[in-house]
Amino acid sequence: KIYGLRQGSARWHLSLSNTLTALGYIRSRAEPCLFSRRTTTEGTVHMCIVVDDFAITGDNLGAITKVKQEIMITWDYGF
Repeated sequence: KIYGLRQGSARWHLSLSNTLTALGYIRSRAEPCLFSRRTTTEGTVHMCIVVDDFAITGDNLGAITKVKQEIMITWDYGF
């Protein structure tokens, strides 16, 4: 349970960071809310996360769709 906790946002970010890292994303050292994944087959996807809002961009629509599916499956989160 995360909602209602004093440190809920910090726990959410840590949990989400761990999940994205497990999915192959790398967190930016300069901007902790920015995650990137680059593959030879799917290209590059960048994801910026502020609290529970996601901004996703990339050079391949299929890769962006895959990211959304991974997040929806893992977190039961709808886009």
